[in-house]
Amino acid sequence: MKDEIKDKWIAALESGQYKQATEALNINNEKFCCLGVLCELAHQEGVVSKNPPLHDCTAYRYGDRDESGYLPYEVIAWSGLDSHNPTVDGENLTRLNDKGVPFDQLAILIKEHL
Repeated sequence: MKDEIKDKWIAALESGQYKQATEALNINNEKFCCLGVLCELAHQEGVVSKNPPLHDCTAYRYGDRDESGYLPYEVIAWSGLDSHNPTVDGENLTRLNDKGVPFDQLAILIKEHL
């Protein structure tokens, strides 16, 4: 992962600006999973589109493939990651996030393992 982007991601996770969500990158543009925070940073930098929810769904989608659960290709390439669901300390970030590991602890794992 690119150091500059990793530092921004860690800072965003530790900032308290983002409320944590599970099972989607971005829920109602109010809550985010840890990967959703990275997508939001990429969107703010003009790297990836953010698309509104479809029908009764509450999940915003990112990128050309309308991803709502995993990193889209644009974010993977921009960040220098090698997976749509990176692994830290033997577990996928989405699994850790959805198990309730708080952002500040996820930030430590990202810092140490990505």
